[in-house]
Amino acid sequence: MSVRSSILSSVESALEGIAGVGDVFVGKYEQADLEQLTLPALFVLQGSDQESPNEEFGDEVWEWDLLVETWCKDTEAETVFAAVHTAMGADSTFGGNAIESRRTGSMILSLDPGRGIIAMQQMFKITYSHPNGQP
Repeated sequence: MSVRSSILSSVESALEGIAGVGDVFVGKYEQADLEQLTLPALFVLQGSDQESPNEEFGDEVWEWDLLVETWCKDTEAETVFAAVHTAMGADSTFGGNAIESRRTGSMILSLDPGRGIIAMQQMFKITYSHPNGQP
């Protein structure tokens, strides 16, 4: 299993551990049917990565963008937002698979007042390493 796969597995476990969370999707880029989701629903989307400066030639160090998108009732937005932030920060190394991680931003994507549903994103930067050529 690659380091990134191990991190994703740890992220999935952390988010599934949030009390009251419904569906958690990691690395799945499918169209979701809002009528079928168990809210709050969380989607973990992988962003780009860039090599980070590193003094040890035998290792590759990467900065990887990860996004957690949340769909929930608008009345639960702040509670779910805080719970995701707490879960993602509880172990910033994701079981020793990352060097560090931190939340770098957030945004509200959409609000559906008719159904009382809101979509929000939290962005995270995860720094991880592996030996050269062995992801």
